[in-house]
Amino acid sequence: MKRTRRTSMELVIEILIVCNNCPINKTRIINKTNLNSKIGNDYINFLINKKYLVRKGNKYQTTEDGKNILNEINKKDILAFNSPRNINTPFTQV
Repeated sequence: MKRTRRTSMELVIEILIVCNNCPINKTRIINKTNLNSKIGNDYINFLINKKYLVRKGNKYQTTEDGKNILNEINKKDILAFNSPRNINTPFTQV
């Protein structure tokens, strides 16, 4: 079975979901989203600059703006999102 590449939007959503419930360190984010460290760091820094993620010590958490983005995407069904691999958070519980 051939694996398709994820879009930037899917990667952003995955990271926001992983960081949504409680602060999580960068290594766990990268492992749970199955990214390499370079790509993971790029996306995490992008989300921090956009104020969708906040850094608390060495952990990261989704901000209210990030949660609002997830809620808007969920409401409008912009993306048919299937939780990949080890992400156990259903998309509807954002």
